[in-house]
Amino acid sequence: MIKNEAGDKIAYLGVQDASFCRWSPMNERGIIEHCYISANWPDAKISDPTTLKLPVIDPYRPNAVEELRGAAHIPHFIYPVSYPSPGKSYYQLAPWDGWRTSGWPELAKMIPKSKVQLMKQLLSAKFILEIPVNYWPTAYPDWPKMTLEEQMAIKRAKVKEINDTITGVENTGKTILSESGADAMHQPIQSWKILPIDDKLKDGNFLEDSREASQHLRSALALDSALTGDGPGKGMGGGSGSDKRIALNIYVALQQPYREVILEPLYFIAEYNGWTTKYPYLKFKTVEIQLETLDKQHETSILKST
Repeated sequence: MIKNEAGDKIAYLGVQDASFCRWSPMNERGIIEHCYISANWPDAKISDPTTLKLPVIDPYRPNAVEELRGAAHIPHFIYPVSYPSPGKSYYQLAPWDGWRTSGWPELAKMIPKSKVQLMKQLLSAKFILEIPVNYWPTAYPDWPKMTLEEQMAIKRAKVKEINDTITGVENTGKTILSESGADAMHQPIQSWKILPIDDKLKDGNFLEDSREASQHLRSALALDSALTGDGPGKGMGGGSGSDKRIALNIYVALQQPYREVILEPLYFIAEYNGWTTKYPYLKFKTVEIQLETLDKQHETSILKST
């Protein structure tokens, strides 16, 4: 906050990036008196010329407004705003921090990396063609006299012929002929076989793990899956319209404590600037939307919260 030139009004309200701020040690009364601001943490020092030092007021001090009015040497200052976090006197933790320290973020980050590596190393072929070894000298009488390169050329041509026959949209529904029989000893003669290669991705490897990680994150953020969808996986339904309406209304209602904390600086400014004296019933409100059912004449209602 910044005072005007006369110092009798607060003329500006801004927000400092929390990641750029560091508190000074508490004094003997447990009060933080200064805030050090720098974009170079953790390498910055409080003695650096680029580190900005601003006084911090105690918003819960009964006569904080009167003391600030009399402090002409304080043209701008920090009004601390935070949410309670047990055991954290300096830097409070967000409610979702438990998810960050639980190990689920690491698992969630490993899943796409693992799938990328799997796809890179996965065999792209779809079929294995098994041809009896005695087929070649039977079909090609000069087979024993051929060089290795000539034999490989014939094999590659045969594989291409089979590929051209069984693959492609134009070959959909075609019938494949495979002859079989028995030799003089009544033993079955080995026939040609076309064997499909299992697709390791068709079962959705890691999808359940990814979905579970997303569910833990939504729980930490207090987000209903009806609002965001059920996460990665095969069942990604987001619920019915009624589920979404109720989930959104509940989520909006649960934000009231956070809205009250955000409005604290405005009430401080109102008292400092004399607005509460001039307007005894002054209230700051936030406008929220509440979804209605389809039997109402309007789809939304405007809610004003204090």
